[in-house]
Amino acid sequence: MKKARVAGSQRSTAIFRSASTFEEVLLRQQDETDHGDVIAPAEDEADYLFVIKDSSEVPATLQKIVDIAQNL
Repeated sequence: MKKARVAGSQRSTAIFRSASTFEEVLLRQQDETDHGDVIAPAEDEADYLFVIKDSSEVPATLQKIVDIAQNL
């Protein structure tokens, strides 16, 4: 399901530094996760990092993102 969605994405890939497609990003993320060696983002890679370990955390995380966006 995820792979089909990202393969058909029409979003701009201009944001990528080391990938050319969303599918490539998804495959890399899945590969890193499967091996347990997920690399934490570099300090300059993101302003915020959200880790969702359970689907019940999604609503609160989304609200945090909305709060941040509204304060920009």
